[in-house]
Amino acid sequence: MRRGALRMVFDRIRPPDGRIQPARFELTATESDSAKTDNEGTVHPTVSKKRVVIQLGGTALIAKLADDISEEALATSAGSARWYGLAASTTFLRLQKGREVRLKRGEIVEVGFLRDGSAVRTGTIR
Repeated sequence: MRRGALRMVFDRIRPPDGRIQPARFELTATESDSAKTDNEGTVHPTVSKKRVVIQLGGTALIAKLADDISEEALATSAGSARWYGLAASTTFLRLQKGREVRLKRGEIVEVGFLRDGSAVRTGTIR
């Protein structure tokens, strides 16, 4: 369930004239609906309420199915069956894939130009 994270540090730029020049700057913000940037410049995916609801519903369904199957097929008591349901739902949750960070082409990102580890000024890249 761990979600992805993206940290971008740039070491060179190519201005419109085509020359590659050394530079040092870091991502400071994005204008993306699917990602947000924290105060350290790391990009994280946003949480979708729809995805959370689907995962919780799936977890409840798996727990109920494991509970019912263990009671019927294994002839366990109701107390033991609940443990099977808990184990199955926990396994289901742990196997879920976390969200990935995706920046789409054309999205604007802000970068901070660095000199000796401190930000000098910021700019935007598209």
